Amino acid sequence: MLDNISWSHFFQATGAALALYYLATLLLFYRHDIKRQLGRLFVRAGLPAHRPSPSQESILGAALPEAAPPLSAANDLQVAPARPEQPFPSEAAAILEAVGALLESAVEARMGKKEFLSLLHLLDERHMPTSEERQAVQRYLLEHSPSKLSFPLTAAGTCSTARHGR
Repeated sequence: MLDNISWSHFFQATGAALALYYLATLLLFYRHDIKRQLGRLFVRAGLPAHRPSPSQESILGAALPEAAPPLSAANDLQVAPARPEQPFPSEAAAILEAVGALLESAVEARMGKKEFLSLLHLLDERHMPTSEERQAVQRYLLEHSPSKLSFPLTAAGTCSTARHGR
């Protein structure tokens, strides 16, 4: 059955299969070592070595750190012109002072959101502000509460509480 294959052809085919097996094994298990050795060889020969690309933290980041332009601080970037600060209406000064005192007492007493909003509702009923004053109170709370209160306030939450019961 194997009369048509000579011993020389058999040894050539076996040698080629063995060489392919060991080449695949080397490439599969030792590819990092081979890359490192080839990189050293390129450096000795004066050829440009392969530079591995750095891992990117962001899709928008630069591919090479040397080529990246210097980044500005977030405060230096201006996307759209800032709206000028609108002063609070003078007729809202009294209620804003009361809301400021309520904020301070809420911080000292470590009030929860439900307690704070119920006191805000009582303050609203007592002073019965106009819609301008209501908007001023809402804007004041949205500007000053994030740095003072332990819970978030939204425009919808302060607006619905202020109109509750009317």
